[in-house]
Amino acid sequence: MTKSLPRIACFHGGGSKGAIYEVQCSQLAGLLKNDFQFVFFDGPFESGPGPGVLPAFRDYKPFRSWFKKDGSEIEQSDGSGYDISGRDGVERVWKLMEAAGPGGEWVGVMGFSQGTRITGGLLLDQQRRTAFGELGNTPKLKFGVLCMGAGAPMVSEIGHQMADTGSTDLVKIPTLHVHGLKDMFLALGRQQHATYYESGTSKVYDVDYHHAMPWYKHEVQRLAELIRELYRESTGY
Repeated sequence: MTKSLPRIACFHGGGSKGAIYEVQCSQLAGLLKNDFQFVFFDGPFESGPGPGVLPAFRDYKPFRSWFKKDGSEIEQSDGSGYDISGRDGVERVWKLMEAAGPGGEWVGVMGFSQGTRITGGLLLDQQRRTAFGELGNTPKLKFGVLCMGAGAPMVSEIGHQMADTGSTDLVKIPTLHVHGLKDMFLALGRQQHATYYESGTSKVYDVDYHHAMPWYKHEVQRLAELIRELYRESTGY
């Protein structure tokens, strides 16, 4: 019986879905098939198609989002509004990972576009839970990969508590930030990195590409190498 590979939880962009992100990551997952298992999740809210989704993925409806707007059209930063169970936002995402069932250790999180806000939210939530001594049964993530990102990390319940104390802590868990030099949201991606992530524990990888997962062979190969390095550095293996 072979040992289960370490797992990376993957979060699609707004107006997409897990199955689409799986296609977009197929080259990367193929290069890392002996290193990691990539597990793709769906956002809870139906939405219109996001940037670059049409026409290639028109048959993948319904498209989904991780956030929705409240009655005044203000986006709810904690991803709330799905149900009344109290498992909104980050707490619900942890539950999704738990519901994926047995397998390898959860070691990383990766997000594209809006999905980078989930990635950052989980990492920040883990840091804050550790600081509070309330880690519980949630996985102990070792790294995050943020591709063509923008925006603040998703807020969690414990994050709201920290916000009440005026905390502005940065994500210190090691991260890799992939920025597309032709991405229309490049400035927002750079702002996300500078505002919410500790410079000493984060790396930037610029690719000559638009708002999409890296697709040129040499860039995907380099991304795979950087993810392996990130994992080795975080585990000492």
